[in-house]
Amino acid sequence: MADRWGLDLGALNITVHLLFGARDQVHSPDHGAVLASRIPGADRQVLPEAGGALLWTHPDVVFDAAGI
Repeated sequence: MADRWGLDLGALNITVHLLFGARDQVHSPDHGAVLASRIPGADRQVLPEAGGALLWTHPDVVFDAAGI
């Protein structure tokens, strides 16, 4: 997560969904705003009532975003 990813985020031409919990104090201080700004057309969603671990606490939102 903290190392370089080795890809040009600006060159992505797929739909990218970024999901964050507003109460998450650990993973992203800006809840993905900077990351979303680097990915063309990124869909950033911040869940106001959620913390981290969205896959476990809000699986419906995660699966919907993934099209599952």
